[in-house]
Amino acid sequence: MIVHIVGARPQFIKLLPLYQALAGRGAPQRVLHSGQHWEAGMSEVFFQEFGLQPDAILTWSQTHEENVAAMADVLKEWQPDTVVVYGDTFSTWCAARAAKRLGLPLAHVEAGLRSFNAAMPEEEARVKTDTVSDWHFVPSERALVQLQREGLDRGEAHTLLTGDIMADALMNRKLGTPIKGRILVTMHRNTNVDDAGVRAKMVSALEELAKSHEIHWPIHPRLRAHLEQGVMPKNIQWHPPLGREAILEQLEAAEWVLTDSGGLQKEAYFCRRKCIVLRNETEWVELLETGQSFLVNPEGASSAAALHEQLLACMRRETPTEFPPVYGEGDAALRMATALWQDGPVKPNALVVQGDAENPQLRFAAEVVRRVSGVRLDFSPKGASWPQASCWSLPFERWLFAELGDDVLAKAAYVASRAEEHSNVQKDAHGRFLPEASCIGAELVAQPEVPMGHVWVEQFVKRFQPDFSLAKRRTPAPTVVVDIDHRFAFAGFPVSHRLAVALKQVFTGKWGLLKAQLGPVDPFDASQAFEGLMRTYGKVRWQFFAWIGPERGAQDKGPSIQYPPVAEAHAQWAKKFPSIGLHPTYAHHDRGQAGLDAEVRAWTQATSRVLQRSRYHYLRMEVPQSQAQLAKVGCIEDWSMEYAKQPGYRAGVAVPIPAWGLGPQGEALDADGIPFLTYVPVALMDQNLLRESAETIQTTLSKWQAAAQRHGAGLVLGTHWRFFGPGWQSFKETRAYRPWVEGLKAFLTLANA
Repeated sequence: MIVHIVGARPQFIKLLPLYQALAGRGAPQRVLHSGQHWEAGMSEVFFQEFGLQPDAILTWSQTHEENVAAMADVLKEWQPDTVVVYGDTFSTWCAARAAKRLGLPLAHVEAGLRSFNAAMPEEEARVKTDTVSDWHFVPSERALVQLQREGLDRGEAHTLLTGDIMADALMNRKLGTPIKGRILVTMHRNTNVDDAGVRAKMVSALEELAKSHEIHWPIHPRLRAHLEQGVMPKNIQWHPPLGREAILEQLEAAEWVLTDSGGLQKEAYFCRRKCIVLRNETEWVELLETGQSFLVNPEGASSAAALHEQLLACMRRETPTEFPPVYGEGDAALRMATALWQDGPVKPNALVVQGDAENPQLRFAAEVVRRVSGVRLDFSPKGASWPQASCWSLPFERWLFAELGDDVLAKAAYVASRAEEHSNVQKDAHGRFLPEASCIGAELVAQPEVPMGHVWVEQFVKRFQPDFSLAKRRTPAPTVVVDIDHRFAFAGFPVSHRLAVALKQVFTGKWGLLKAQLGPVDPFDASQAFEGLMRTYGKVRWQFFAWIGPERGAQDKGPSIQYPPVAEAHAQWAKKFPSIGLHPTYAHHDRGQAGLDAEVRAWTQATSRVLQRSRYHYLRMEVPQSQAQLAKVGCIEDWSMEYAKQPGYRAGVAVPIPAWGLGPQGEALDADGIPFLTYVPVALMDQNLLRESAETIQTTLSKWQAAAQRHGAGLVLGTHWRFFGPGWQSFKETRAYRPWVEGLKAFLTLANA
């Protein structure tokens, strides 16, 4: 039996086609309604129209643990073979937690989507649900690649590019003619509704827009609770929450759609209607690329008048006449149903091996194996045997690599834990752990491009699946990490500082530097260069990390965020590329947690962004202390450099894995299987290939990428922002790295093909 758990309007729409497709394959099914949106206009009307009723309806609680427990009670009674969850609501993640606590296989519809906005609860639900799911039903190529980059690809039979399930019914719908000047508006997200200032700005802007357009606005209960306390504009046509057919009729009648809904922006496209998405970013990036959808952020508008002008500006733009398919061919439900049911329930991609399922070392090892291979490890006393080392009952910090014998799972897990760094005294003058002290030090020197943990994981899985090979895994294009440690060479400093520097150039006769300083664009401002690179190499992920200060140590050279031009530049870049992270200063290390806290506060104040990822300077990174600091400030990803001068895979892995040692008992995963912090390995960077020719650099990077692909991963490499600035000729250091820039471009041209 398959159980679907739903709780919000978009989920009901996604449920119906999959329910019908599974019924056509003879699968017994039940529907559990979480109660999140159970009222006549938000739920009941949909089920009445669909001819489908929930088998159980829960009472929604604002305490999520109570929702998880209530769902788990029903699932215990029903004992399904598989649980299916949809989208990115609170119901989604609560349902996923309930299923995983009971050990039930879990499928996620709309997997792999990312907005990179950590302030959105939907983003947390997406990432966590994908992390614990056994099937990912993916609507787009971009979402599939994102799962690969995160180490969450479960294999081609379980992480499937299905297309979007909401397109199934709409792509062949006969559409009416839109009424010129008519607009359909919906708004429900917390960022637009709960903040009184943003809400008032939005309503006022639309009230002004209604003077020239016919606006129809079905009001969400979340918004209604606020607006009923004030005066609702009379020139807007308000509607109660609408059923499925009624909202589609409104959609067909509209010339434009203004919404912050993830579902409605897609439905607008499927119904060939132009759309303005009322957010700073969207997880449905492909819609923006069609030229039929636009982003307008109410929160960022300076006033209601400014917001009104932004909306009008979008509506005046010329748009393409065609709406080509971007999310499949309308057969998503059939693909999903086939993956879940074939003469009975399909099993997850899993192995059952001997072991204690509660053992934290084995849980960590299982997550490493799954991220590297896609294979889930379940532990049972009656599971298949393997040559286990005798130390599994001990924390990794008490292991000795030489005593692990033939247990390749233990070797992979031990190296991935980085436990040997926790107390090792073999460090250099800067306090850095020495690569030659590592248990894989010899391998790092001999074959640095080979992730040894992947070699051991492959050997382990082949013991039970002889045909398994990591070389068969799908792998993403490279990721380029960019350290913005010098946002500007001159522009970000006070006038007094710039004047003193200019005078120094005059007195020392450095006319080239003076010309660069007085030029129209700061010589280190590589923003245009990177925007061009991102357009040229569209398959490559570009991950930025900003050095911001506000304090500067002896080794900190960049301009501080305390100066308005620097703060504004970082804020604008973060708005365009919301995945940006923080590159902490050397200075903060001396202050410990308080120093990092101050940097995070400065970042949030300047950019209005919740920090998700960080990249420590390799000179000061300590494990687990530095990672514990990151977890404490709410970071979920650590992209810190590998060894200072030795390229390679410090933890033996080329995919993101949980960071060991951060849980209450030193574990890596919480009770739901979510890492306290995820470690993202960066294999090598520009300084490792300094003084090499561009041709050698291109060849070397291609060799590393091929090695990563052979072991089921994509290459992650690092570089520096200033090397790509328009004034690179003016500085000795940036001139020295010009072969790196040219070699990197040549490599990316091949990798992006």
